[in-house]
Amino acid sequence: MNASIDLSKRYDIVYGAGPNQEKLTGVRILGYLSSDRDQTTGEYMDSRWLVVQLSDDRKAYLRPRSVLWLLESAA
Repeated sequence: MNASIDLSKRYDIVYGAGPNQEKLTGVRILGYLSSDRDQTTGEYMDSRWLVVQLSDDRKAYLRPRSVLWLLESAA
């Protein structure tokens, strides 16, 4: 199977760990933010962040390992 994520579509994403899960609906995946050093804490990051755009145009940054699943949005 040659599947890929269509970045022109919107998705519903569930992220978190254990019982602490949240759902973002109708987001657009923008890509990854790559940084060797977190400018806010000064600590080195162990992975890139997934950047998504919310329906009100704000951006959310998720650790890729916290994403549990994504589904093409019905909207």
